[in-house]
Amino acid sequence: METRVRARFWYLGVLAAAAALLAVGCAKGAEPTATPTATPQGAAATPTSAGAAATPTAAGSLIQIPQAIVDEMPLLAKYHWSRVDWSPATLGKGEKTSGGVLKMNQPTVPRTWDTATPFGSTVALISSPFYNRLLTYEMDLNKAYAGAGNIHKLFFKPDLAESWTISSDGLTYTFKLVQGVKWQNIPPINGREFTADDVVYNIKRLSDGKLSGATADIFKNVASVEAPDKYTVVFKMKTVDGAFLYSIVGPLNNFVPKEAVDDGSINNGPVGTGAFISKEYVANDHLFAEKNPNYFRKGKPYLDRVEWFYIPDAAARIAAFRTGQIDEYTYRGWNDAKQLIDICGALGAFST
Repeated sequence: METRVRARFWYLGVLAAAAALLAVGCAKGAEPTATPTATPQGAAATPTSAGAAATPTAAGSLIQIPQAIVDEMPLLAKYHWSRVDWSPATLGKGEKTSGGVLKMNQPTVPRTWDTATPFGSTVALISSPFYNRLLTYEMDLNKAYAGAGNIHKLFFKPDLAESWTISSDGLTYTFKLVQGVKWQNIPPINGREFTADDVVYNIKRLSDGKLSGATADIFKNVASVEAPDKYTVVFKMKTVDGAFLYSIVGPLNNFVPKEAVDDGSINNGPVGTGAFISKEYVANDHLFAEKNPNYFRKGKPYLDRVEWFYIPDAAARIAAFRTGQIDEYTYRGWNDAKQLIDICGALGAFST
């Protein structure tokens, strides 16, 4: 299992691919490049678990992790990023700031930038800055851990869909898209609008089984998907599927433009609707990305640039992390983790 370690700051939620990972990061006294506060683009779905979500604490105070989480996962509770004091007095700044560069480690080389293919998992961990899905997970601790601290019951917030409804019989899902979303302004799409037809294309491509059995299995219960208008997508289900919403937020279900698939350019670098645009990609070496000036979430992302470096050797990764050449570390195994906890010290923080 790969686990990411983050140093110096909690970078913006657009890098929430880390939701599938367990990470430990260091607060080393440096000022944060960014202190993001995710704002849902519409109403979140109602949690299905019993009980109310934890009450958010005042800004800058330590979040009280539900006792159920402490009991079940004591290391997570001890080192979670929410245990770090993000108050202005600690961070040295009273206001959120934008700008800066995040330098990250990537220990594996993506075999494709098309997450729908059998090799899509090699890029899934770093795909979120470039792509979007209909929905995404709510990453706020107090909201996501709904119902008596049950960490297995997450709920969702809008991504490319601003709202969604489910019919009373559970067989029809209707999604209303955010209007005015643009594909990134690079060839072959050159910033055209993202519409419901793009969703239909991607869902049919993901579900036909020609690319990956994994994604086909996710959508096997979908009887049809249609676009009655430019900003509406309707799914008809074969049977009631309580896991459907959980399925569509998965990292293999990113939306890609048909044009990039048709001309093969999707294999040369990411092309999506996401917050960052690929600017320089050298296989087996590095990927540099810059903020998307036309990103549909105004004011985001906070960072100007993200740089990934391919460092396959564990000792070299540790050295780069220790000396500040990278701000994030992907570790494999407990021996790595123990070294990182030593580096991070008392302010280390595990994060999901």
